[in-house]
Amino acid sequence: MISAVTSGVAINNVVGNSLLSFQVSAQPSVTASVGSWDGLGYPLTVTVKYTYTSLVLSALIKLFSLANLPNPIPLSTTTTMYL
Repeated sequence: MISAVTSGVAINNVVGNSLLSFQVSAQPSVTASVGSWDGLGYPLTVTVKYTYTSLVLSALIKLFSLANLPNPIPLSTTTTMYL
């Protein structure tokens, strides 16, 4: 059985090495937890949070629309898979 800590470290390494950013500290926050058996398997839930700071995107959106895009932009996603 894989542990949530091991999963979180592995995911953090993959996600952190895949980011293209001009930020000095562009590491995402990754949390992983493994739930108890529920008949389908052990649910592994992973949440990744990242604060994206745009150099150009927010200025272009403001230029071509009336939208006021926050800068930095907080991004977050959660997914669950069964082991």
